[in-house]
Amino acid sequence: MFIFLCFLMLLPGILIIIPGATIGIIINYFEISKSVAGLFPLSYFVGSIVGILSVGKLTSLFDSKKIISYSTFSLSLFLLFFISSKNFYLSTFLFLFIGFFGGLLLTFAGALITYSKGKNSQLYVNVLFFFFSIGVLTTPLVVNFLLEDIRKLYGWYFPWQIAYFYPALLSLFCGLISNFIEFTNIEKEKKNFISLFLLVLKKYAFFILLISVSVFLYVGSESVVNIWVSKFMSEIYPDKITYFQANKILTYIWIGIVFGRFISIIILKKIESFTLLVILNLLTFSFLGLAIFSKSYSISYLSFCLLGIGFSSVFPLLISYAGKTKKEYSDIVFSIFVGSGQIGGALLPYLVGVISEFYNFRVAFSILLICHFLIVILLIINNFTKH
Repeated sequence: MFIFLCFLMLLPGILIIIPGATIGIIINYFEISKSVAGLFPLSYFVGSIVGILSVGKLTSLFDSKKIISYSTFSLSLFLLFFISSKNFYLSTFLFLFIGFFGGLLLTFAGALITYSKGKNSQLYVNVLFFFFSIGVLTTPLVVNFLLEDIRKLYGWYFPWQIAYFYPALLSLFCGLISNFIEFTNIEKEKKNFISLFLLVLKKYAFFILLISVSVFLYVGSESVVNIWVSKFMSEIYPDKITYFQANKILTYIWIGIVFGRFISIIILKKIESFTLLVILNLLTFSFLGLAIFSKSYSISYLSFCLLGIGFSSVFPLLISYAGKTKKEYSDIVFSIFVGSGQIGGALLPYLVGVISEFYNFRVAFSILLICHFLIVILLIINNFTKH
């Protein structure tokens, strides 16, 4: 089961980065502004929020195999509908459903491992998100290969929609394989789901608030970088780099994230997750400051590339705090944490797109420094608070 879930995590990894890897092409294809283009990733995150918050209810209605099987088949179908769409607003609407199933699968895989491993789940969740990172890492490379490299090498031209075809095939494959896997089922108290949800909020109110806001800020920050870093670099340094060349920064960022998560798996055996989280956020703050405000193209480029080391394990470590609650509540708390992250992922990239229209990307990206400063403060408060 765990091996399959690791493989499954490639899918939400692909889906969360692919809008950023193609947004420059989408802007040109539909002839829209950056603020309007921001609706595209916004749609994904809004859909994913609903999917994430549905996990708790779905686990009380269906067994794990049905949830994974139905979700992967439906995701594949909506990706195919999306590929066939010729209208930006219809495509954006369809991306709501893609976000729904992407968010559902991301959260359910993590919730299932958190439930089955309990308070020892941090290491396993980190491994899950190591594979999530592989999906993110490879996607800009695949997009560049399909839309740019093949054209240069062989003169073949593919429409940008082809980039969304391979996650559709992968989703279909996962759906087929899931029917041959035995899954743990999440058991709940015999209570109405809404009553249980409210009980969890009441019991862990301050703890949930602190971690949820932290996840909101972190995912918002990471999403801004994923979606806008290529436009940031190609607009700030137009004589130095093109949009497609800047896409490679995403790959370097996620190489850093993959490397950082691998190292974190080892480090977590020696230090507390709180200490590691503070270190990673301070690293992120430093790299962002250099990347945003440096007048040197080389320093800015290198700082963005190194940003992945700071990002690395922040998200999996934050959401694995759900394992600190009672086992029967862990999937609900996990969903709340991931859902708050998706809200941040929906709002902050859109906000940055709007600010960049009126000012510039340096001003817009400076919001991210505030995010990581606040995360450190919230983590310190949580660490010294008895829940």
